[in-house]
Parts: sequence; structure tokens; C-alpha cells
Amino acid sequence: MTLFESLKMFPKIDLHIDYFGSIPKTTVENLTNDFLSEEIEDTIDYNSLKDYREYKKIVTKVLTSLKNIEIATSDLIEKLKKDNIIYAEIFLNLDLFTKKLKKRDIILTILNVIKNSNLAINLVLE
Repeated sequence: MTLFESLKMFPKIDLHIDYFGSIPKTTVENLTNDFLSEEIEDTIDYNSLKDYREYKKIVTKVLTSLKNIEIATSDLIEKLKKDNIIYAEIFLNLDLFTKKLKKRDIILTILNVIKNSNLAINLVLE
């Protein structure tokens, strides 16, 4: 076992997770039904801050329903569990969501997923 593999096994904390930038790409691809697949492919490796910002814009185009937000949050939490994160602070900018959704509903949807995750997660509203 390599040192890197050994380190991955240790429990970790993450004190700043950007919600939009951390949604797994596979989740975004599944939720888009391929209408943004080329844009996603262009930002897949985050080779620059520009790619990261572009990816966040794509995620905002996908998270336009409470169901999609629930799926994306669940997948993000599963990703944290795979990385052996035992505590996380997720930063959420509500202004990036569509204005068609009520902020209260967005927060409650995300908090409900967090509550059912059995992970110690704080949601920080920006």
C-alpha cells in the first residue's frame, strides 16, 4: 500500500467545501440529460480558476428543481463519505440558484439530506 493510499484511509475534516464547485461531475452529467455534456467536458479537469468558475455556472443551470438539489446534495455527501470525511463545512451561496425556487425550500431540502446522512456537516450560508 502506498503512502497516498494509507493517508486516504485516515478520517478527515474539510472546513471549506464550495457547494456548487463540489457537486460530482457524474451527478451533473446524469442530471443534464446530455444537454451540457460538451460544456462539462471542457471543464472536467479544473485546469484553471476559469474552468472552476465555468463548472459552477454549469451546476447552477442543472440545479433548477428541489429534486435535482436533493440528488446533487446526496451525491456530494456520498463523495465525502468515500473520501472518509467525518466533518465538513459546506458553503452555500443561495444567490446562485434560480429565482424560481424559494430560498427557504432550498435550505430545507439540503438540510434534510444532511440530517439523514449521519455525517457531521455544517451548512454555511454566504
